[in-house]
Amino acid sequence: MRQILDTLLREQGAESSTTDDLDAALGQLRETPPFDLLAVDCMGPDRGGVAWLMAVREAAPQTRILVVSGETRKERIAAALDAGADEYLMKPFPREALREKLLILGLVK
Repeated sequence: MRQILDTLLREQGAESSTTDDLDAALGQLRETPPFDLLAVDCMGPDRGGVAWLMAVREAAPQTRILVVSGETRKERIAAALDAGADEYLMKPFPREALREKLLILGLVK
């Protein structure tokens, strides 16, 4: 899924990098200039979820966060948004859905 998302973001003209290590991603957010967007699946089992999102929001308050997840329970989606996610995209999704989210976030025109 990371590779698909990377490809779709590049098709939209974005620079993109990927990792499967959420702790490393959080460290990079703390050490580098702000990213425009963080697209992440952190809601799965053993992924950190709400606590991880709150740490990201604190480390990078200006970075837009798009949670891309197979988690479909309304209470978990609401928890992600309450914890700092700006948008939520459920997997699987058509490529147009990603573009719509990027439009909502003001990242493409």
